[in-house]
Amino acid sequence: METRVPVAVALLLAAPVLAAPASASAAGGPAPPSKNECIDANESAQRLAQAGKLVDARSNLLVCVSASCPGPIRDDCTQKLAEVQSKTPTIVFEVTDDADHDLSAVRVTIDGHPLVDKLDGAAVAVDVGEHQFVFEAAGLKKEKRILVIHEAEKDRRERIILVAAGTEPAPAADAPSAVSATQPEHAPAPEAPPAESDGSGQRTLGLALGGAGAAGLIVGGVFGLLAKTTYDHAVSECQGSRVSACGPGALSDGSSAHTQALVSTVAFVAGAALLAGGAYFYFTAPRARGLAVGVSMAPGGARLAARYEW
Repeated sequence: METRVPVAVALLLAAPVLAAPASASAAGGPAPPSKNECIDANESAQRLAQAGKLVDARSNLLVCVSASCPGPIRDDCTQKLAEVQSKTPTIVFEVTDDADHDLSAVRVTIDGHPLVDKLDGAAVAVDVGEHQFVFEAAGLKKEKRILVIHEAEKDRRERIILVAAGTEPAPAADAPSAVSATQPEHAPAPEAPPAESDGSGQRTLGLALGGAGAAGLIVGGVFGLLAKTTYDHAVSECQGSRVSACGPGALSDGSSAHTQALVSTVAFVAGAALLAGGAYFYFTAPRARGLAVGVSMAPGGARLAARYEW
């Protein structure tokens, strides 16, 4: 919704401008604008305001509020001037040198175009949007600043510090040099020692092999007992010590006993090998400091020993 400013208020805001043309004409200044110039200024101001160029729109409206313009045009321009002035942002630049002395002889440009040649502490009207400001003063390095200006933002204050030409910026305080007098600047960082293994993986492998070896011994024992039982049964079926005196059942049992004995032997050999390998991997694994448990063989039997390391 468009905001309309009462005409009486707008006329009060524009009163100094309305009086200016008459005074200028009486003093031999520029001639007041003609009717066509008033119309052009009004139309141009509307286009500029719609495009966001509030500063240029304000300059055109100051033309068509002149007393020489037709009443309807002057009233319309007066109304629009009040609206544009309320929307136009202003900014106050506070520029100092690196000794904190206020500076006034400062030239300011906006987006490459002149803005002011001297600072007097007054607010400066600028257009809405992002702009690059450049501040220059004799004997000092120019400073660039990108600012985003918002509509109706009034008397925004920006503090700028200009340093002496040739002054190098101070090093960052949060990045102190950590290079010692005896260490080269680009010396490589010492490599961290490799992490010491606690041997848990090797012990797990040892336990697995030991378990498989124990299972092999058990299987060997079972088949050994089966072979003995089967063989005894075969012998009981024979009428003498000769093979010819044995019946078919005895011969079959003898063959089974032979196979079972072979399985028992293989299982015993494999189980013993796996058990020995498991013991080797388990007891040679690196150990973390703490409780250590071990098994030792003694003439009187096996012995379990526990030791705490620190």
